[in-house]
Amino acid sequence: MTPKVTESEKYIIHTMLYETSKLMERLYYRWIDESDLEGIGYYANVIKDAIKEYKGVVFIKMTKRPFGFVVKINGVSFQFKETIRQYTCKSI
Repeated sequence: MTPKVTESEKYIIHTMLYETSKLMERLYYRWIDESDLEGIGYYANVIKDAIKEYKGVVFIKMTKRPFGFVVKINGVSFQFKETIRQYTCKSI
């Protein structure tokens, strides 16, 4: 049985998407310029710090392609990804 995400958890995910959008845009362009010099772990630490205030959200991993990160809330994983065109989130 697939875990259900409550309305309050959906609100948390949407709030995270909104509140991390500028940060992810900056990190994305920095990754494009500095990926040969910096490991993805640096970016993971920045994101972990940015989302630590969200109750029930567990950071799972940072991804290079697509550039973004995965979190879990109530047993459901969500992938946040930044591209040149947009910043999105979807359940995976």
